[in-house]
Amino acid sequence: MNVFTLGSTNSGRIEFLRDGKGIYGLMVARPRGRRHDVRPISFVLRPDKIRAGEIDDGLSFRAALHPLPRRLHLFKQTTEYNLRCALGAAMVERAGMFSDNGEKTASYDRRKYWGLISQAARIANSLIGQLIEEAADKDALRLARRFPIRERAQIYRAVSTSIRFRQLAETFPYLAAHILRMLGTKEVRFCEAYNMVERGAPLRDVANICDVPIVLRKIPPGAVIAANRVQSFLSDHPDFIHAYLPRTQPAIRRWLLAISYANQIGGPFTEWTARHAADMGNRLIEVASLLSDLRDWARASYIASTPAHIVQAINGNAFLSDRAGAKYITRQFDPGMSLSTVIQLSEEWHEAVANGEHENGREFPEPWCPAGSVNGYEIIPITNGADLYREGKAMHHCVGTYGDRVSYGEIYVYSVRENGERIATAELTRNGARVRLGQVRGPCNANVDKKIVVGVRRWLGQQKSFVFPAPPEPQSRDPGCVSGLDDEIPF
Repeated sequence: MNVFTLGSTNSGRIEFLRDGKGIYGLMVARPRGRRHDVRPISFVLRPDKIRAGEIDDGLSFRAALHPLPRRLHLFKQTTEYNLRCALGAAMVERAGMFSDNGEKTASYDRRKYWGLISQAARIANSLIGQLIEEAADKDALRLARRFPIRERAQIYRAVSTSIRFRQLAETFPYLAAHILRMLGTKEVRFCEAYNMVERGAPLRDVANICDVPIVLRKIPPGAVIAANRVQSFLSDHPDFIHAYLPRTQPAIRRWLLAISYANQIGGPFTEWTARHAADMGNRLIEVASLLSDLRDWARASYIASTPAHIVQAINGNAFLSDRAGAKYITRQFDPGMSLSTVIQLSEEWHEAVANGEHENGREFPEPWCPAGSVNGYEIIPITNGADLYREGKAMHHCVGTYGDRVSYGEIYVYSVRENGERIATAELTRNGARVRLGQVRGPCNANVDKKIVVGVRRWLGQQKSFVFPAPPEPQSRDPGCVSGLDDEIPF
């Protein structure tokens, strides 16, 4: 095996991997010093080398299979990202900006540091692009890119080395991804399923051994992860897929994620959500925010219709707070209700709960910073649960579920207004003895204009001191607040 070295540093290098047929991979050695020593990271794309098993995953378990864009939120922990970071660290180390223990040296220069990082990104993208152009199977690459990033590496390896598996990935994407995902568990039936695919066994037989309903053939590649979260529900209700599955991939993802949110309540509410999710909005954030409110109301409705001793046996210490919300239920949830009826009842319940908390004295701690105005914006602290709920309702995001965190002293929420109208919601978080700005979101959780963020930062910079309350006892936190959406949406 010939190795063509493109560059090197004192303790790390990046190089193309070559043989008599040309380039087949890319490898970079992590530098010593600032980071822990790890084995080299290799990125092999040529099918014959993949088939021969010449792959060293190093730290990576994902691959984007294309050069990295500027916004890296979805691409962290990919092979390409690790290559870029390793090259950048090597270049910075070679420039002598950090000592062996990771401290800045006298030669550290902020502008030069970021210049080297930007240069490393350009070099890494150029090399990745060349590798893809010369070594990748283009048909397998196009098919793998249709799947989520988390699934792409294994899909590419399988479809580039097996015609049978490529056919499976094209006709039944969910089953193909499921088999590859479960092979890591070493469960015998998935190894047998893989061998059945290679033998050309009937598709229904392969699906049966994996306990995957054949109706999931309708799930497109980009929605396989969302479908995996609700596989058991879809297996029990295959008729729902025939009747309610949307036609476009973005709509299918919203539909599946809505079912997964509702499934935390379960029962008839999940089935009701499957029937109505397509009418809840055209954006995932919008659907998730609405379901956050509907789910809390449905949960309280279930508790109101269940004998107290059963609820207490199931929920334990959460019984009191759960029962407190259930007393505001005026009409219980019924799976035959329309979407508009459920939304109306949920809004009335949330308003009653918010007013009840306010009347019963559930005030938030004293604001960390007083209200102020800057650049024409008014920044007003939200000091009770009722106002927090109304802020979330007016702005169409789920900040109303953050009351527990405000009460416990983890965050404080402020409403940003212009000429008396709400334009954004800002979150402050603790940073030792100081405060830092967290999320700043507009209506429907949208990003706000930079001028608003600059104004809030300027107001925060004018604060000379901060008031941090002592946190209440852990058991006083409200465990009845059901959000569960923090992984999907910020507010």
